[in-house]
Amino acid sequence: MGTATRILQFALLAVGVSATLKSECNSLAASGRRSRLSDLLNPRPPSQYKTFCGPTPPELDTWHSERPCDDGLLFVAPGERIGGAADHQANVEGPAIFRTNGDLVWTQSGWGQTRDLKVQTAGNRSYMTFWHDENSRHDGGGSFVVLDQTYEMVRELRPIGDISSRPVELKLTDDGTAIMVMHSVTQIHTPFGGLQSGWIDDAIIQEVDLMSNELISEWRASDHFDATVSQAGIQNRGGTPETAFDFFHATGIDLDHNGNYVISSRNMCNAAALRRSDGKVLWVLGGSLNSFEDGSAGQATAMIASQGVQWHGDSTLLLLDGGHVAKVEGRPGRRSNARMIHLDTTTNTAAVVRIYSTPVAVASSRSQGSLQRLPSGHVFVGWGERDPSAAAYTEYSAQGETLCAARFPGAPSRVSARFRMTPRPPRVGGRVVSKYAWTGTPAAPPVVVVRPQESALYVSWNGDTQTTTWLLRSNNTERRDGSLGARRVVERTGFETRIPIPRDVGEVIEVIGVDDRGVVLVRSALIWSEGASGTWSTQQQRVQDLAVKDEGGGGVSPPLPPLPSWWKQSVLLGEHGRLVLPGLGLSVAVFVWRRWIGRRRWRMLRKGRSRDHQREMAPKGEKSVA
Repeated sequence: MGTATRILQFALLAVGVSATLKSECNSLAASGRRSRLSDLLNPRPPSQYKTFCGPTPPELDTWHSERPCDDGLLFVAPGERIGGAADHQANVEGPAIFRTNGDLVWTQSGWGQTRDLKVQTAGNRSYMTFWHDENSRHDGGGSFVVLDQTYEMVRELRPIGDISSRPVELKLTDDGTAIMVMHSVTQIHTPFGGLQSGWIDDAIIQEVDLMSNELISEWRASDHFDATVSQAGIQNRGGTPETAFDFFHATGIDLDHNGNYVISSRNMCNAAALRRSDGKVLWVLGGSLNSFEDGSAGQATAMIASQGVQWHGDSTLLLLDGGHVAKVEGRPGRRSNARMIHLDTTTNTAAVVRIYSTPVAVASSRSQGSLQRLPSGHVFVGWGERDPSAAAYTEYSAQGETLCAARFPGAPSRVSARFRMTPRPPRVGGRVVSKYAWTGTPAAPPVVVVRPQESALYVSWNGDTQTTTWLLRSNNTERRDGSLGARRVVERTGFETRIPIPRDVGEVIEVIGVDDRGVVLVRSALIWSEGASGTWSTQQQRVQDLAVKDEGGGGVSPPLPPLPSWWKQSVLLGEHGRLVLPGLGLSVAVFVWRRWIGRRRWRMLRKGRSRDHQREMAPKGEKSVA
């Protein structure tokens, strides 16, 4: 009976383990911090990860040529949702990193809506930067965030002055400054669109000191470009702040070889160089203000919607033409393409070096594309918002050959979503995919979940890019010498790895992450187990009595404080570190139920004995009426 009871109690405890993780996920969802990355990119059933309380990340439909693509990781900024439930803001995903095979590397919800996710260098160090905004109206309140390689925030940059802004881009410089590009609704008192004065959505550049966030300079498009030469149709806009005329619409910024700004404009259909010291316009490529002679039959200057810009060397401009602007009058649009253009600012001539065309499967980009020239010389293009269901990118060789392409599968139809019990998400605007080399070593510890019913544990380290092998160590139950030795060596498999637990595992488990050179990167906290494979130790030892030594000569692992015999930790949920209260509660319930059954049987037995006694005491010839 005792053995059966113990088995029953452990089964309930195992149920409690699962309930605890589920409860924590529900708690995160209730607090608005649950990650729903796949709801955005590829709606699917809830995550099957044991160590991650988010949905399963999206799969990639990929194509690769025989030639290898550039090494790097994919950075995905989900951007904003358009439409959908009014309370969708609480469930907006955070930025995310993926391997090119679709494996999740890192994600962190709770940032609200994020944009402009990229890797930048400053002071010979790499940083991840992005804009986050928890205000769904996009009327201010957000900031640019700078994270180091441990995913800790080291800077938070906000627009200077009374500016309710919409972000465009953040660029860190080698001069210790940060350049912020944003939009802000502004009233101007010059005629445009039949109005003597009105409201515009102005483009603003602010350069600030990276350490102090003090303003160094500010540039406004309205001071240098006339709203009347905008290529966008005004369509009765500009009369109120709510109908402000988006005459410029900046889409990207870079620095040329002289340190001057190079900015791209969607609604001016151009790119322009601005003197950094005073903001004077030095030259304009494309649009009605074009200052270059086109040496490529119109291909160098004919831009429908400039979506991004990069400067390389002393004369090369890389532009992304979105090919679609609904507001531009008299322009039917075309398929997106990226162009490498050679500029001669002495003779004012421009010539196309190479055109990187949109894949057939990708429609014209409305907005939010990304453009990069990778260290290998390859060109990486994220095609931005095209249709509401997918995001895609293409990587080209320096000669323009398509090397690899991918897209996240689109949202299911309403019918399939209904049968799968997965709600159709609102349309997404501005999903941006980019590619960078990145080394992540998280400050947070690995998350380890022990599953006794599977005789296994699961481990993940959110954001880690270096671990190739997980090592399970434990004290051996047969030796009983207390030393921790290697029990399992398992190759890392994606975001989360399953490690079988040996039958002779002891009371203490430790998981160690190792890189491809055999260097120890991280150790989990010590985890107490009562033999997850079914061999349960009843002998109690104080943790201080365990000589927890590293047999590989790596030092001594810190001991845990002594635990009571009835309070063994069967699961470690990372930074949340919750004990298995539901399982213990069920165990107590079983104990109370057994006591109640025992008391009931004892009372029934007593009652039966009382009846027998009455029969014995009754006079002969009389019947007992008891």
